[in-house]
Amino acid sequence: MKLCKNTLFENEDFVLEGQEHEGALLLHCRVIDWKLSTLKKMYSVFADVVSKNDKVMTITPNPKFAKLFGGRVIKTFEEGGVEYEVILWDTK
Repeated sequence: MKLCKNTLFENEDFVLEGQEHEGALLLHCRVIDWKLSTLKKMYSVFADVVSKNDKVMTITPNPKFAKLFGGRVIKTFEEGGVEYEVILWDTK
């Protein structure tokens, strides 16, 4: 089953997408132009998204990036020779 991604925010610097899965909002972020102003805007957008959802998660091979936003690792797994971490943010 393919889950539909919805664009939550997009500008010239980054795109934040989300998809519903088993009661959680799974986040996907693609950074186009990495700079301090991009990170500041990302913090603002992320805070808004988290405040409007009960459960926010991501699955990532790059946990350092996701941990910048204060999430905690709840699971790790390997697939195709790549290690992934499932990160959860405490909300509401």
